[in-house]
Amino acid sequence: MSLMDTDTTISREEVKGIIQLIYKNKEPEIRVEEMEKFFHGAYESIDDVIAFLVSIGFIKYDSKKRVDGKNYDKIYYINKIGAEKIEASLITIPSLSWYFERCSLIKRFFGHFSGTELK
Repeated sequence: MSLMDTDTTISREEVKGIIQLIYKNKEPEIRVEEMEKFFHGAYESIDDVIAFLVSIGFIKYDSKKRVDGKNYDKIYYINKIGAEKIEASLITIPSLSWYFERCSLIKRFFGHFSGTELK
């Protein structure tokens, strides 16, 4: 909402309509199998998931290293095979379209912020 105070290119009416649609069209009911992560669901370490996706060639990332050797400021890139898999899944798992649309909205209005800034 603070963006709307500083960015005059964002239409208040458009945002209001989007918010009304979000409340009207609830999140889809998802079968557990569709959204199940590899081992521990939502409690799985994101680093394990990223390592897996890198190992099978779906993504790559760049990052900086801290003094203690840990990575930070990661920027993720989806490889061609990852993009193809996502596009195929959007067709074969219809509920993913809902999440894809939500991610598109986030990118549209908040895409210039880093994950840390959004957090």
